[in-house]
Amino acid sequence: MLIINKERISFNLDQYAPFVASELIMMEAVKAGADRQKIHEILRNISMTAWAEIQKGKTNPMIQLLMSDKLIGHYLNIEQLEKLLSVKTHIGDAPERAKKLIKKIKTI
Repeated sequence: MLIINKERISFNLDQYAPFVASELIMMEAVKAGADRQKIHEILRNISMTAWAEIQKGKTNPMIQLLMSDKLIGHYLNIEQLEKLLSVKTHIGDAPERAKKLIKKIKTI
């Protein structure tokens, strides 16, 4: 029997999904005129700080760190960051594929 732990899934997404957004944040900031190397360094530092907190058993502070960074904020507003950080931005067609898989499993 398959047991789905929604709380753990939610926790894992909260802890680790912000790291996935780094590349999109960098690309969007560069499109808005930011220097790629400067943004990359900021994102690297924020990621390393966030990872260190996770390793201590704490909640990932990455979203707050991104939202409060002045240089990132110069190129991307809060709404843009929220969209880029949204898990829905990164899952593609996974929900549809999961539903198809479930239907297929039920027929077996």
